[in-house]
Amino acid sequence: MLSKRCCSLLILLLFVCINECKGEKWNDVVNWINEAVPCKLVVIAGAKGGIWAQYPKDAKLPTNEEFKKLYNDMKNDFSDIEKNGITLAGITYTFVGGNDRSVTAKNGNSYLVAVPTKQTIVVAVSEDGNEKQLNEAVNKSTDVMIGMGF
Repeated sequence: MLSKRCCSLLILLLFVCINECKGEKWNDVVNWINEAVPCKLVVIAGAKGGIWAQYPKDAKLPTNEEFKKLYNDMKNDFSDIEKNGITLAGITYTFVGGNDRSVTAKNGNSYLVAVPTKQTIVVAVSEDGNEKQLNEAVNKSTDVMIGMGF
């Protein structure tokens, strides 16, 4: 099911980048992730802070400091994430696994997947389970973003 949507995502991201990857075009990316796996939250944030796009629009968002800490921990020293988990928007997610590219954490039945790119960090929190599909959706979207210089 996800592989059929992968082509749509690639076309969508090409369209986004052709249109200079500004403004509401990033919302297409977060909406695609949410369509692939129902999510409580999907956010593209800048590496230095600032929200580029989010789903849903009225979500309680993590702070710029939380995004910057997560981005820096993933780029530099993973040990804090392994020991303390990830806290975003006041919710702590327990570390499940990760590598130099992505991290997965869990709170209750919800999984969090975070993947940094050169300029952003993409974070998605599932509604209920679906760890594998969530990882695939976030990683496929960031693969394209990384390939295009983001």
